[in-house]
Amino acid sequence: MTTGQMILTNEPAHNIGILGLELYFPPYYVDQKELEDHDGVSPGKYTIGLGQEKMAFCMEDEDAISMALTGTVVLFKLYIICVSDQATD
Repeated sequence: MTTGQMILTNEPAHNIGILGLELYFPPYYVDQKELEDHDGVSPGKYTIGLGQEKMAFCMEDEDAISMALTGTVVLFKLYIICVSDQATD
């Protein structure tokens, strides 16, 4: 079979699509009511207008990659996936 060819069968497909999902939220947050007071905006601008209660943020030792890896590690543990078993090519 060459690249781009597809084999059609009558058998149902297995293990395709998204099988797991993990979200990571930093544990640090700013309460939006307190931020409204601090910013001097009308009460409810963030909590009612934007529908936010808390706004999470990262510390200086976290970035997008470390947050993505944290989620990945949780998924690997949840689905019992061994990192050394994964293909490298």
